Amino acid sequence: MRGLVILSVLTVCALNCASVPTRDTSGRHWSCDENEKEPGARLAMLSINNKHFHGYKFQLSNITSSTVEKGQSDCKLHLELDLQETTCHIINPKSFEECDIRQFYETVSHYTIMANQTFNNISDTFSPEKIVRMCPDCPTLLPLHSPEGLESVKAGLRQFNMDHNYTSYFKLMEVGRIISGVCQNRSLFQG
Repeated sequence: MRGLVILSVLTVCALNCASVPTRDTSGRHWSCDENEKEPGARLAMLSINNKHFHGYKFQLSNITSSTVEKGQSDCKLHLELDLQETTCHIINPKSFEECDIRQFYETVSHYTIMANQTFNNISDTFSPEKIVRMCPDCPTLLPLHSPEGLESVKAGLRQFNMDHNYTSYFKLMEVGRIISGVCQNRSLFQG
């Protein structure tokens, strides 16, 4: 089942001095060498997470394959990467490497990202029925527009504001995920 957590991603990265940074955040320079796939994959991950504006950060699970094409003035690194969705929202200041990996039943989509200076994101949704067949006792993800889920989130926030003596009133800015589970034969929603 752990294999379901892995999101297969085919990433084709064109790395050249004029368009993509050739240094990672530690300042280490990436060279056009077959043995330099880890720094290249890390740069691809940084780029993917920096260009991802909604949802949760991804973390590199595995470099499935890599090839290097050396041109006269550039170098292209072709990577096939396995990515996993983390529990860190994109606004979380943590590095993607510090984030925890989501469980398979918390992952809603399978992503294929093609990277060549721009990113195209293609996702296939796992149906709730398929997740229930694989794990009948696991909580299920609800659509972000689910009326029952949104009402439960709003009611929870109202209750939180009434129960606490904060000087501030808390307001919901975004619902990023709604999970439904069963607790003592009742429906339970978590945001």
